[in-house]
Amino acid sequence: MHNTRLPMYIDKKLHHFISEPWWKNTNNEVVQFLHDELPFQWPWGYTIYRTVYTPESNQHWDALLEAISKSIYRSLDEDEPSRIFQEGYRPLAFDDSAQFNGATLDKIRNHFKEVRESDNGHQGVRFRWCLVIDEAALQSIIRHPGWVTVVDPNYQEDSSCNTEYYLGYFRLYLKYL
Repeated sequence: MHNTRLPMYIDKKLHHFISEPWWKNTNNEVVQFLHDELPFQWPWGYTIYRTVYTPESNQHWDALLEAISKSIYRSLDEDEPSRIFQEGYRPLAFDDSAQFNGATLDKIRNHFKEVRESDNGHQGVRFRWCLVIDEAALQSIIRHPGWVTVVDPNYQEDSSCNTEYYLGYFRLYLKYL
């Protein structure tokens, strides 16, 4: 079952997992996630942009990333698929003050599209949309309940699909990640 698109280590893992009894339980959300993500992007994780660089944000940056991780892990069971899911989470964080300090969502969207295109068509959660931590998101996470801004890379300002209520981004509470 060798797939030439996959790195060898992923191909071996996939081959091993397919032989496990739990792999067939596609009613389990984590198992379904592994079915969907493992062939395309492993490790998996969100693409996260930091656009605020203040003493307060410097103090809280690692805690913000941890809050996102904890939110993702909060409903996991203590079983093999959940362990694999958790061990495979590796966010791609863009944390460059020279490039992103105060960046607009359009600038983030354009950079994210470049990153996505440079990844040779990889699919998966990492490239569906990106998360932005700006000053407002920072304050929401510090004060609870936290949220992030989610940027849609496919948004086009002049598209007939857009409405006055959808501008290519939205806020999402961490508990829904």
